[in-house]
Amino acid sequence: MIANCRPPDPNVKPPSFLVPKAATDCHIHIFGPQIKYPYVEDRKYTPSDALPPAYVDLSKTLGIERVVVVQASAYGFDNRRLLDALPELGMPARGVVVVPPDILDRDLDELHEKGVRGVRIIAVMPGGIPINCLPEFGARLAKRGWHLQLVLSPDLILAHEQTIAELPCRFVLDHNAYVPANGGIK
Repeated sequence: MIANCRPPDPNVKPPSFLVPKAATDCHIHIFGPQIKYPYVEDRKYTPSDALPPAYVDLSKTLGIERVVVVQASAYGFDNRRLLDALPELGMPARGVVVVPPDILDRDLDELHEKGVRGVRIIAVMPGGIPINCLPEFGARLAKRGWHLQLVLSPDLILAHEQTIAELPCRFVLDHNAYVPANGGIK
């Protein structure tokens, strides 16, 4: 069964502290409407609409001036929602897309022109970029000043530690590397 996600909270309160100038939200997802931007069949969750105007209201309430929109797994390789959202947000915005391993350089260049600056690798996603291809793919991103955003379990990170450490581009361990916070520091 595919889990349904709760919608964004419409009652966000301003923070009790002054947010630094040029504060950046470095990981958001934009969803919907599903009729225009359908989700992949084999997704793990079904998001509620989380549209650009709702995020704009949130960012104004919180004092966020810039944002990075990250491709959600529910959309697979279809980056249209993300690409459409970048100008819709009306604020400095960049994107992190999910692409197949055979994407052409000219397609990466076109994504760059649209504001993309990274590629998200979801290790469990069928048809995605295999871990053993990361060095070569990372070199293609490094030429553009992009980064890799790695969605890997702690076990996969440890198994591929050297490959990750030697990547020719910057990288992010997405979702805090799925390390369970309740385990504490060991």
